[in-house]
Amino acid sequence: MKNLIPIIICGGSGTRLWPLSNKDNPKQFLKIFNNKSLFDLTIERCNLISKENLIIIASIENKKDIDLSLKKYNRKASIVFEEIGRNTTAAIFFGLKKAEELNPNDSVIIMPSDHYINNNSLFFKSIKKTISSLDKFNWCLLGIKPTKPSTGLG
Repeated sequence: MKNLIPIIICGGSGTRLWPLSNKDNPKQFLKIFNNKSLFDLTIERCNLISKENLIIIASIENKKDIDLSLKKYNRKASIVFEEIGRNTTAAIFFGLKKAEELNPNDSVIIMPSDHYINNNSLFFKSIKKTISSLDKFNWCLLGIKPTKPSTGLG
């Protein structure tokens, strides 16, 4: 299987699940799935893809929660802390620059830290199937087909 470097985008202001989620306790770190957070579940998916290079782009305010999850899963990561959040495109840019430093010949998979996927084995099968397309295409997008226009991600 072609090498993939997972890039976890871990930002957001915690407003979508208010009042449960807020700036000090964003939704990706709420322990709502058998004492696991969405961030924890994202790391579990990353472990299926690669045991090596993992990149996390995050706000410095989330450092403690990120460190706890990495320790829980015995993972190391290259973490880029944004001084000021500039939304998804900037986070992806920083992740790609870090991936290029780690290994410019590897491909990446960009994963939001706050999405719920209930079937990791099906997710991994989709990733394996998509990897064969990477020689033909520069970009592959996995997701749910939208039903209406929206400016929001997710």
